[in-house]
Amino acid sequence: MAFIGWSPKDEKEIITPSEFIDLFEIKQIHISGGKFNEEKLNWINREHLKLLNDKEKEEYVIKFIPDSIKKLAGYTNKMVLNIIPIIMERISNGKEIIDMTEAGELTYFFEKPSYIKESLLFKSTKIKEDNKYEILASYLIKGISILESIDENNFTKENVKEKLWDYATEIGRGDILWPMRFALSGLEKSPDPFLLAEIFGKKETIERLNWAIQILKKI
Repeated sequence: MAFIGWSPKDEKEIITPSEFIDLFEIKQIHISGGKFNEEKLNWINREHLKLLNDKEKEEYVIKFIPDSIKKLAGYTNKMVLNIIPIIMERISNGKEIIDMTEAGELTYFFEKPSYIKESLLFKSTKIKEDNKYEILASYLIKGISILESIDENNFTKENVKEKLWDYATEIGRGDILWPMRFALSGLEKSPDPFLLAEIFGKKETIERLNWAIQILKKI
């Protein structure tokens, strides 16, 4: 509100309430009519969110996560902590957390997604054979064997990428990374599969990939 018709002399835009009290001077209010700019408001709020410490970010996110998510059987505070960086990177205000939920962009973190086998096939796949779903299943089986070699305590996005990258390059990155990401999230747009693998951990990642293999093998 203070920025409508007024600005500090140094043009600083990210100011705390106490700083506003010290800086604001009514004689500096512009003569022309002020205009509310929602886009600017969201930008300012986003910048203030970046200044929160880890505990404050946790409290902020949890406050806006809807009960529909909190009531899911797989909901845990640990998973919330894991996805806070993803959420904070994308939002300008708390309502956008609710919007993400309504768009289905948070649910898969707390329960396994549902999808059809066609969704697992990369749109620019290099697989041309009629038994493409069986071949794709074999790719994921090989991918799982590679992931099994990673120690559970070192199941980071960097290690997952390092282990999978040569194989993905060999068969066509889209034909392993796309079904992996979709198996983990059930969405066409989501964080990359390496980050998702780190968030879910070794056990859950492999379970979701095995479920994808079962879907691919269904007639």
